[in-house]
Amino acid sequence: MESDDDHLECAICLEIFTKPKFLPCFHTFCLGCLDQMMEVTNRLTCPKCRKVHKIPLGGASELTTNFFVDAKSERKRRQGSNCDSCKKKNAKWFCSNCDHNMCGSCKATHDSLLVCKDHCVHSLSKKISLKSVNKHRYCTKHSKDKVEFYCTDCSKPMCMKCKMLFHCGHTSEDIDDSLAKAKAVFENLQDKLLSAQKNLEREIAKCEESKIERKKRSKEQCQTIDQKAMEIMQTIQLMQCRLKASVTDNLETELGHLTNVVMDMLQGSHKDALVVAEKLEKIHKLHEVDMVEAVPLLAEDINVIYNRRIPPRYHKNMDFNTSEATPPAVDDLLGELNLTQLAKFQERFNAELKPGKFNRSRVCKIGYHSFTLDVKRWKDYRTRPHPVEQFGVFCSIGDGDSTPVDAFIRVQLLRHGSGDDDAITEEGKFTFKIPGSGHGWKRFMTWDQVNDPEERFVSFGEMIFNMTIAL
Repeated sequence: MESDDDHLECAICLEIFTKPKFLPCFHTFCLGCLDQMMEVTNRLTCPKCRKVHKIPLGGASELTTNFFVDAKSERKRRQGSNCDSCKKKNAKWFCSNCDHNMCGSCKATHDSLLVCKDHCVHSLSKKISLKSVNKHRYCTKHSKDKVEFYCTDCSKPMCMKCKMLFHCGHTSEDIDDSLAKAKAVFENLQDKLLSAQKNLEREIAKCEESKIERKKRSKEQCQTIDQKAMEIMQTIQLMQCRLKASVTDNLETELGHLTNVVMDMLQGSHKDALVVAEKLEKIHKLHEVDMVEAVPLLAEDINVIYNRRIPPRYHKNMDFNTSEATPPAVDDLLGELNLTQLAKFQERFNAELKPGKFNRSRVCKIGYHSFTLDVKRWKDYRTRPHPVEQFGVFCSIGDGDSTPVDAFIRVQLLRHGSGDDDAITEEGKFTFKIPGSGHGWKRFMTWDQVNDPEERFVSFGEMIFNMTIAL
């Protein structure tokens, strides 16, 4: 288990942190080290992750202070020192506001003074907790003044002096109100990241299952081919080899798509989600005031992961159709492979749908055809005098010629936190006669059902659909 003194050395100077500052990537360095680095390079580049950040107006001093690391660094630096007041006894406490080491007796005198009652005093022998750091809210510019306000224009916590000197005329609010809002946003972001992680993990599991299923199906098909071929091996050996090669080639193509395309994208997104999760862990160690500044930085990363679409999975479904051994033609004797093209993709829709307007998904390509998932909120006047708002789900074909296209369509509306088994599912076989035609379920469910919190169809303002198309 890590001790309280772990990770208190700056990666630049390799010394105990002095005035530690957070970069937007959540790595911490000494203020002086950052200033020296910027003087040489004229850039603010993180030495750990090499990410380039915008230099704040006012330089590195305007970056967020890591008060938790600062308090722990001061504790480690001051251990073994004498009391700064009596100069006789070993120091057992230190006051961040007074910048003083104190023995037990001098601490009692210090604490009895009215002007020192709210000072930030830490033990030199015990671990410093984040709770004890958060109890004290003092301005980084005016160390004797408490942080009481938050400037919404500059996204900065401030004391009364800072408000009058640097933020005059800006929109501000009480720091406790800002903290309450930030905590609510932070909890929402945590839930959003967790939802994205679980969704990615489910899709990775599905991808693995699909690989196993394709291998199993391919093996079964090869066994069927072998069994049939044994009856007429001498006359159709050449055909047997050709058919098996077709199955094997198709499997390699599918596995290549699942492994090199879909799995790489899913694992890459999952890796990004884990990196952001590490950042979340670091936010837990921040001063509560600094959490307000950290939330906007983290929100962008989490929204990128959450909004990243699950890649479609395509495969060609081969069925081996056997025939009687009596016909003279070799093809009829052994059988042939019937190709069914399948595609699965996931799509999100904003739950704030405008009545009467179609909302269309991205295009899903299958062979020479493209399909879209369309949803619509509309009023059913058949229930007059009290029309019921319905939610319709449709599939449309977007290109191709006038040749009719037969397709099997399955649509699933997922519940938040659940997989396919708990989804609302509709499926059917349709014939798309011309480009632009569509089929589906006009009354998929009522709009009230969609928005019922107990049903969990809407999460973070979105509805998530899984769609399967087979041609």
